[in-house]
Amino acid sequence: MTKCISFSEIPELRALLKSLNDQRSEKVMRDYVIGAYGILSLVHVVNHGITKSMETEKEKLHKLLEQMLEDELQKIDQFMSDIHMEFDKCLSAGVLESEKTCVTRAKEEVIAPKGKGGGGYHQTLRAVCNGQGFCRSTNGVKTNMNASLSSSLCDAIKNMFSKTFKKSQKSISAKIDSFSILLESHDEETMFPRLAFLKTEEHKLKADLKHEIIQRKKEIYSSLIKSIMTSMLPSYTEASNVHGKGSLKRMQDILESHIESSKSTMFHDAKGKMLTLLTKLSEYIVQEIRSKLKEAMKQSLHNELPLPDISEHYEIVKSAHEKMTGKPITDVEDEKCVPEHSSGKETTSEQVPLRNNRNDEKTKKKKKQKKRAKDVLAEAEFVDKHMSALIKRVTMVMAIADDLLGKKMIQDETYLNIYAAKTSVKKMRKLFQVVRSGGLLIKSAFYTALQTNEPSLVKDLEATEHFP
Repeated sequence: MTKCISFSEIPELRALLKSLNDQRSEKVMRDYVIGAYGILSLVHVVNHGITKSMETEKEKLHKLLEQMLEDELQKIDQFMSDIHMEFDKCLSAGVLESEKTCVTRAKEEVIAPKGKGGGGYHQTLRAVCNGQGFCRSTNGVKTNMNASLSSSLCDAIKNMFSKTFKKSQKSISAKIDSFSILLESHDEETMFPRLAFLKTEEHKLKADLKHEIIQRKKEIYSSLIKSIMTSMLPSYTEASNVHGKGSLKRMQDILESHIESSKSTMFHDAKGKMLTLLTKLSEYIVQEIRSKLKEAMKQSLHNELPLPDISEHYEIVKSAHEKMTGKPITDVEDEKCVPEHSSGKETTSEQVPLRNNRNDEKTKKKKKQKKRAKDVLAEAEFVDKHMSALIKRVTMVMAIADDLLGKKMIQDETYLNIYAAKTSVKKMRKLFQVVRSGGLLIKSAFYTALQTNEPSLVKDLEATEHFP
């Protein structure tokens, strides 16, 4: 009798999948905004010029950051050395245990297990040898000589491996998370926009390192079994070539003899390979942090090339960053430690109205940019919120695509793919693939095109969902 899935479970499953997808989307958006904000902050501050006192401050800050980088790297290097030492101890204990028990364990679990013999097990053992120490029967039962031989080593490092690579306060990832060359007090410095770029580079670097750690973790753990397999390979090849009467016994003797003669080096080799991989991981982490952050310092503190005006984009991303982090950001103009007129000369009365007018213009421009930034965020939020309804209900898809192509928000190839789709729904799905991955500005442009070509639909969705 088959067990049916309760229909009440399906909505729960959908809700769970949606929650997981939303969490991933939020993380992707957060990482995008943080990255964009760091880069735009650097461009923005470079475009606003620099005073002599700020130049001096940059030099002092650069030296301070370089010293802090070396201090923090020394801590990471020591942390990784301690981990290496602990693994060495655990593996040494595992080597001793393996040398004592390997022959007995291999015989009991793989070579000649109790209750298994004759022609049937003869085929299994041959399959193990042909499979370089591993085979899986037709009913799914696994026989793994390499795992059996490395089990004492794996047991010896189990707790240490879990502490080092899984979620814990003493893991490598936790150490990476706690690493920073930026002090809290730096937030009050006049170099804040440049440091925002450095903070962004730190954030990206940490994410890349943690991803690399996950990849190397698999390689490090499997290195024990792979090393054992390499050591056992000659015996697997020799045993698999044995045929004829009494071949089972001869295969068993070959495997047992090889384990006995190799145990003094086989487990030491496995230990050495794992420790080498840990050393390489340590070297990689230190080298990546040093090279990437030194380059980021150079770019943030000594890059004065003329750059394009990104004021509007900066305000949009700054508003998004404030919304996500809950931290208000000081404007660049307010961060200059020396005002323009502080040269020792008196300010004349004729200069004051001119400066006031200039400040009024800057204030108006800033207010306009901030309002535009809020509008862009609201428009992007509308597009994300009503994606499903828009895919189903938009009919003027090509008119919207024309507007986006005219603003260079989509490429010609994308436009042709949308045009080739047979139904409005399929066209919208093609369009949304680009809109969703393109960021805030393309979503805002899409919203504007939507208002132009589907005004009734926009009003209907805003009224239905109480969109502010």
